[in-house]
Amino acid sequence: MYDQPKINEFVSAIRSGAKSDCVQQVSEHYAVYFDELGITVSVKADTADDEIRDLKTRIVSVTSRFELPFRWMVLFQRDGKPAGDLFPDGLFTGAKSSRVALVVEPENPQLDSMATTMPVWAVESPSNRSVAERFWNKFPNANQRDIGLTLFRTNDLNARYDNFVGVLDTLEEHHWGLRQLYVFGIELTGQVQADLQILGFSGYSPAPHGFVATKGE
Repeated sequence: MYDQPKINEFVSAIRSGAKSDCVQQVSEHYAVYFDELGITVSVKADTADDEIRDLKTRIVSVTSRFELPFRWMVLFQRDGKPAGDLFPDGLFTGAKSSRVALVVEPENPQLDSMATTMPVWAVESPSNRSVAERFWNKFPNANQRDIGLTLFRTNDLNARYDNFVGVLDTLEEHHWGLRQLYVFGIELTGQVQADLQILGFSGYSPAPHGFVATKGE
């Protein structure tokens, strides 16, 4: 249902989230017949896919607090050409994520927020399943190349290294183009580095409760 004050508030929030040197213009159009607000974010011709994904993530962080009486979508344009669409249910049709998180902790307080910014693979546990089911209900059409939460079963939740190494090949098969792997729940040992080097990872940096592995150019 058309609501001009809500439209103004929503568009203002998106403009705030889309502040970036790469953004040329943010415009909106309300299609009364379809009861849908379309917002177009136009970016410079040399804007990289990762920059558009970062814009999308920042916009999601501001739109998630809104309950609106109409439908909406955000269209990204680069040099006048389509570069991705964002829908309220979490679907983003732009470039796939070059980063993925792997969680071998039975419980992680950041699991839900991580899954809105990148694909996350987590061990199946009562806590992680509870988070996953809430996420799946909220974002039923999320593009798994972009965001999402995948659970994988293990024989022993305490065997964190075995669970880590056991899912690496499957994760790699599902995410071609992976450049960064965020790992939570194990330490960066020499053996872990050796396992990751087989897949092309060569750079490492610490992170809370884990580390980030990066592939070289």
